[in-house]
Amino acid sequence: MAALIRRTLKFLVERVSASLPQTVPDGGSLILCYHNVVQDAEVGLGDSSLHLAAQKFERQLVLAATAGDVVSLPELLANHGRPGRRVAVTFD
Repeated sequence: MAALIRRTLKFLVERVSASLPQTVPDGGSLILCYHNVVQDAEVGLGDSSLHLAAQKFERQLVLAATAGDVVSLPELLANHGRPGRRVAVTFD
């Protein structure tokens, strides 16, 4: 059951990331959180719910850059609510 939930959440995140440019309102902030990016050939090894293929990660970063300015997390937090759109990328 847990694996099904993880797969479903991963699918939803991928679908939402495709609409990033329309998702971030002016003055808004978006934080993209990742655990691990792996080479495309390594996808499926280990806990696949925690790994993102490098190609998908690259596409998401391109979409994030079209949604707003990619900034550090401290900069995003300091400017939240101010004009513009900001996106931060974090890894746990």
